[in-house]
Amino acid sequence: MLAKKMRRMKAHLMQHTNETVGFGPGFHHYYRLHYNEQNGVFLFPEDRTDVIELENDLSGYFCTAGIVLLLSLIQISPLKLNPWDKLLGWFGGKLNGATIKKLEELQKQVRDMRINTHRQSILTFARECRADMHHDAEEWNHILSIADEYEVYCEKNTVSNGVVKADTEYIRSLYQELSREHRI
Repeated sequence: MLAKKMRRMKAHLMQHTNETVGFGPGFHHYYRLHYNEQNGVFLFPEDRTDVIELENDLSGYFCTAGIVLLLSLIQISPLKLNPWDKLLGWFGGKLNGATIKKLEELQKQVRDMRINTHRQSILTFARECRADMHHDAEEWNHILSIADEYEVYCEKNTVSNGVVKADTEYIRSLYQELSREHRI
């Protein structure tokens, strides 16, 4: 809450740089205000970190003490509530929320890169087969498993894959043909 107040105050101060203006005591409490000595024009604010840190520490102590007292009273009551679990879960969610969001974004990027790599592998393999390039059994097994994984992804995420689908069908039919002829 203090951080939000500080951001609003600083934004207000910054709007009035290079102006001849005075500010109330609240601004002087949190900021050292610098003025041009010759013409009295407001130049810039400087955070009074000692005051801000002290208020943050005090608010944290009072808040913690109040929560501990409240939760202890609730836990002592005959109702079998354990607010500590809820509070710690909520607090952990707040602390880890940004990290979890970034992790989810990163997982999506990795998944998208992996699927794109699968798509390129299928297209490249089909092109090589059309150019009569020989592939061993391990390469065939690998590309068929990639094709299966890619198809599952496309079905699950309703992705259109016209060219890749055609190349996958070509690879599977060629695999069947080469297997019947014992050339793999």
